Amino acid sequence: MDDVRDSKTAEISPRSAWAVIGGVMAVGFIIVASLLWVTPRDIIQVPSYWLGVAVWTLVALLWLPGPGLITGTGRGRRPVLTTEIVAILLIAFGAAGTVLREARDPILPFAWGVVGFPGAILTYWSYLFLVRQKLRRCPKCLTYRWFSRRNSSLTCQGCGSSLG
Repeated sequence: MDDVRDSKTAEISPRSAWAVIGGVMAVGFIIVASLLWVTPRDIIQVPSYWLGVAVWTLVALLWLPGPGLITGTGRGRRPVLTTEIVAILLIAFGAAGTVLREARDPILPFAWGVVGFPGAILTYWSYLFLVRQKLRRCPKCLTYRWFSRRNSSLTCQGCGSSLG
């Protein structure tokens, strides 16, 4: 019998996987809601705030990798921005938002638009785990694996087998 089970890969139970995903989604929602709550109301009305939300959303989407690699199907999309660049941007604009909080600086609404960053990550992960991927038991790997949708079939991310 051809057993491709990797000894380094632990068995994932669907209940624990969904508990972790639900916890991450809840924390992400709390972060987004907190950022919206502390944003001054007069800044939300400025158009540069919404431009900042759009730019930070784009930064997050360029930082996130594409759907996971599937064995034998080539590589997924690599992130365009590195973690170091994103960290520098977050620290720089976070400091600018903190230092210039009381001043009427034009960069202030843009810095407060950082709410778009965790919002984009939360939206992307929701799409990925609720629409694009499914947790199923792979008959070849003999364990629960994430299956990605590829041309109307589900493909195992571990071994590349298809579930019709």
